[in-house]
Amino acid sequence: MPFTARALLFLSLLAPAAASARPPANGPQIEAAPAWQSEDGKKKVWRDMAHWYADNGMPDQALEMVSRLNAEGESTPEIRLIQGIALMRQGVPDEARKVLEAVAKELPRDPRPLENLAVLYADGGDVTRAITTLEKVIDLGDTGAGPANNLGFLLMGQSRCAEAVPHLEAAMAADPSSARYRNNLGFALVCAGDPQRALQLFRTTGSEADARYNMGVAYERLDKLPSAMLQYQAALSAAPTHEAALAALARLNSPEESSPETDPSTGVPQ
Repeated sequence: MPFTARALLFLSLLAPAAASARPPANGPQIEAAPAWQSEDGKKKVWRDMAHWYADNGMPDQALEMVSRLNAEGESTPEIRLIQGIALMRQGVPDEARKVLEAVAKELPRDPRPLENLAVLYADGGDVTRAITTLEKVIDLGDTGAGPANNLGFLLMGQSRCAEAVPHLEAAMAADPSSARYRNNLGFALVCAGDPQRALQLFRTTGSEADARYNMGVAYERLDKLPSAMLQYQAALSAAPTHEAALAALARLNSPEESSPETDPSTGVPQ
């Protein structure tokens, strides 16, 4: 949840002229100052805020916290990691890459800088380097859904579908509720030659028409156009007004039109 600014209230406590051995039963109780009022506590709050901002799409605010910490003499690999992630999300990949590559050398057993570098490499078109970087992330013990999904998706994009399947299965196992991971696994399964299992997965993320449409997209991207058309027609049999299937059939009947647009982060048609 978002952090809110707090005003600091400074209280002046006046000692009584004659101190008694015990304070009166109904006298004011002096409490310890909140941790965030100390120098170390303040810096910890700023670090937490920087992390939160970077993780929640607020890179400008994250970099402001980093600047505050640097001004206080705080410059650690953790803070530079936040800076690199914020720069990446701010849309300055060259600067972000330099920072994150330096952090990766400082923290050779930490998968986080490598995971973010893999995204930068893939976005920059260096898919081979992105794949090897994600393999390192997983070798370092990161069992999260994100790296497994990204690695599987990139392998699938390189037509290495049989290799992609176990990574996408791992992503789905780590986050079974994600429709994105289920769909990506479905696309890889069609590519790897297991369409029946793919169809079962697609049925768990949408209607029968949606599932058949996804099967059509999978076949179309493999350039298996007769199979794709059969799946689009099956989608229309289930839902005659399915707009995406109607558009797909119209496109295939007009060869000059392009193939379906796909969200590069998910593999799911936009």
